[in-house]
Amino acid sequence: MTDSGTAPPVDGNTWRHMHFLDAMIVMAAIAVGLALARVAFSGCYPRRPIPAGFQRFYAIECGHAAAFPCVASLTIAFPLLRVRRPRPPLARVMRQPGIIACCTSVVQLGAGGVAVASSVGGTSLSNFTFVLSPIIGLSVAGAWAVLWLNGWWRPEPGWVDAMGRALGACWIIMPLVLFSAFLL
Repeated sequence: MTDSGTAPPVDGNTWRHMHFLDAMIVMAAIAVGLALARVAFSGCYPRRPIPAGFQRFYAIECGHAAAFPCVASLTIAFPLLRVRRPRPPLARVMRQPGIIACCTSVVQLGAGGVAVASSVGGTSLSNFTFVLSPIIGLSVAGAWAVLWLNGWWRPEPGWVDAMGRALGACWIIMPLVLFSAFLL
């Protein structure tokens, strides 16, 4: 804080520290994600005894179905955290890999939600996660590849962009873990 009580400007050497409102947004997103994870997990877990050879498969599939809503809710909340002031100029923010990953994911979540809503009924949340996870993972990987290849990869050293990069990495890793269930 400066003498006038305002936060210092954000430039290449400084970044925003976590505030109480930031923590409240993150906690609300986690709460929504956990509530949806419970629904997704219960829709995925089989009602009958699991055969011996499929226990690992169901563990990975149900874990993925539970993780998807948590990551999705944090991803949807991330742009709210990123645009709060103090922040760099929007032109610089839009070159950060965290916001690119989360905006790409939010667009894919919205498009996937519209597609599922317009499709034939009976689609459970766990089936939704199974279909949409690889699409989001590929789109984030593609967006990051474009950023990196064009020389626009400009990560910020603060916690906000690091959170966005971690969420982007989760979107890339989740389908790989899901597909490993078929290999084991």
